[in-house]
Amino acid sequence: MHFDEILNHIGTFGRYQKMIFFFVCVFSLPMSYHQFAQVFLAPDTAHWCATPQLTEPNCSLYSKVSDDYSLCLEERKNLSIPRDEKGKFDGCLRYRHFGEEDALLYENETEGFWNETIGCDAGWEYDRSQYHTTVVQDFDVVCDQKNIPEMAQSLFFAGVLVSSLISGFFADWLGRHRTLFLCLGFQFIFSLVTVFAPTMSAFIVLRFFLAVSNMGVYIMAFVIGTELVGPEWRTFIGVCAECAFAMGYMLLAVVAYFVRDWRTLQLIGAIPIAAFFLLIRVIPESARWLITQGRLAEAEVIIRKIAKVNKAKLPEQLFSEADRMQVVVRRSFIDLFRTPNLRKRTFNVMFNWFVNAAVYYGLSLSTSNLGTDDYLAFFIGGFVEIPACIAVLLTIDRFGRRFILFLSLLLGGISCLATIFIEAGAGRTTVAMIGKFGISASFLLIYIFSAEIFPTPVRSIGIGLSSMCARFGSIMAPPLLVLRSLWEPLPLLVFGCLAVLASFLSLLLPETLGLNMPETIKQGEEMGAGVPFRLPHWRGWKHGQGVTRDDDKTYKPVDTNQNGKSDDISGDERGSKDDGCKVDEDEGKVGNALV
Repeated sequence: MHFDEILNHIGTFGRYQKMIFFFVCVFSLPMSYHQFAQVFLAPDTAHWCATPQLTEPNCSLYSKVSDDYSLCLEERKNLSIPRDEKGKFDGCLRYRHFGEEDALLYENETEGFWNETIGCDAGWEYDRSQYHTTVVQDFDVVCDQKNIPEMAQSLFFAGVLVSSLISGFFADWLGRHRTLFLCLGFQFIFSLVTVFAPTMSAFIVLRFFLAVSNMGVYIMAFVIGTELVGPEWRTFIGVCAECAFAMGYMLLAVVAYFVRDWRTLQLIGAIPIAAFFLLIRVIPESARWLITQGRLAEAEVIIRKIAKVNKAKLPEQLFSEADRMQVVVRRSFIDLFRTPNLRKRTFNVMFNWFVNAAVYYGLSLSTSNLGTDDYLAFFIGGFVEIPACIAVLLTIDRFGRRFILFLSLLLGGISCLATIFIEAGAGRTTVAMIGKFGISASFLLIYIFSAEIFPTPVRSIGIGLSSMCARFGSIMAPPLLVLRSLWEPLPLLVFGCLAVLASFLSLLLPETLGLNMPETIKQGEEMGAGVPFRLPHWRGWKHGQGVTRDDDKTYKPVDTNQNGKSDDISGDERGSKDDGCKVDEDEGKVGNALV
C-alpha cells in the first residue's frame, strides 16, 4: 500500500501530525533567530579615533548616559577629530597636533600644520549609547576593515548553501531523524562556542558552521512534518512554517532590545537549543522514507502509532510483496533543459528564486538604514511576513499563482525604488515594509508555484536547483549593501530593478491553478502551450471560464475540498503509474528548497 493511501486510513492531518507539526514550528524559532542575529551582533556604530594623550576635558568624570557626558565628548572630538565633507566627525582620522601642550610647543606654526591628520594610531572609541558591545567594537573592524561584517554575513549564507547541498544527502543516507538531531547537536555547539570567539576570524568561521547546522535543522524538521501529512495540507503547512519563522525573526528584535551585549545575545539564542534534545524520542523517523528504503517493519510500527493517537483503524496487512520490489527510475538535472518550453521555465524560475532571496535578505539586513529605531523597524520587518503569508493563502486559489506572484514582486520592486526618493524616517520605513510584505509573499509563493511547474520525475531536482540559486542570491545581498558607500540609494535601486524585472518575467510562466501536476517530462513541456494569456476576473480565476484541454490530465481541474485545498497528490511522493512496483527516484528524497 502506498503511503498516501495509508494516510487516507490514519488521517491526513490528525492529532499526531498536528503535535509533530507544532514541534516543527518550535524548531523554526532559533533557526530564524540565528539567521538574522548578525544585524544586532555586528551593527555599524559611530566611531572615532581614540586620543588618550588628550587629558582635558576628562569625560570619565561624568556618567555615560548624562547630557554632560555627551557635551564633554563633543568637545573632545572638536579638539582632536576633523570633520568630513558632510560635516560629520571622521571615523578614521585624527589631528596630529592638538591640546594645550602642543599649542605651547608649536605656537608659531601655520594653519596647515594644525590641520594635518593621521590615522587612528591609538585605536578607536565607540558610541555605546545604543549598543553596549558589538563584534565591530570588540574586534575593531572599522575603516579599512569596515566591509568585513558584510563578508561575514555572505560567508554565513555560503554555509546555508552548503547545508542545502549536503543535508539532503545525509537525510537520504542516515534518515531524517538522525540527520535532524545531528544538525541540532552541531547547531547547539557552534552557537554556544561563538559566544567565546576571541577574534573576528574565529567569529566568521564559527558562524559559517553554525549556518550549515542551522539550516539543516530547519530543512529536516520541515521535511519530517510535511512527509507525515496528506498532500492537500502541504501548502497550509508551508505557510504556517513561514509564520513560525517570522515569529523567531520578531523574537530576535525583542530580545536584542533588552540585551545590548552581543555575547549575551548570542548565548540567549544558544541555550534553549539544548531543550530540543528532550524531543529525541518524540519526533519520529519519516515512515515515508523508511518505506522507500525497504524498512517496512519499522515503518509499520510508526504508522500504527500514528493510527492509535489519531484513533483510526488500519487493515492487518499494510504492505504486500510487491511493495518490497521497487525499481528506481533515475533522473538527471539535464532533463530540465532538454526541451525548449521546460528549459525556458527552468531558467525563469531559477532567476525568480535568486531575486527573491537577494531582495528579501537585502531588505532584512538593512533595517538600520531606514532612519527609525533599529529594533522597531526589524520587528515590523518580521511582523509583515505573517499577513503576507495569510494573503498568499487567501488569494492564490482565487486569482491564480502567476498573477499574485507578479503583483507581489512588482509591489516589492516599486517599493524599493520609491524608497530612494523618501527621506530617512517613518515614511521610508513604511514604504520599505510594504516592499518587505511583497517580497515575503512572492518568496513563499514561488516555492508553491515551482513545485506545480516542474514534472514529477525532475521535481525535487528542479526545486533543489532553484534553491541553490536562492542561496547565491542571499550570498550576494550583503556585498550589494556595501554599494551604498558609493551612492546611498544604489542597493535599493539594484533590488528594485531586479524585482520589477522578475515580476514581468513571471508572466511568461504557465498558470497552474486548477491543473494536475505534470507527471511526465512531456506533460511538463506541454503545460500551458497554446493557452492564451489572460488576467484573472475580479471574482476569481475560474469565473466564466471552462477547461481548455480536457484531453490531457495535465489540464484537468483538480478536485478541492471545502477549504479550497487541492487534493492532488504531490509528485514528489508518486511513482510511475505504468507499474505499481516502480517508484520515481524523487520519492523519499529531500527537496532542499527552504528559505
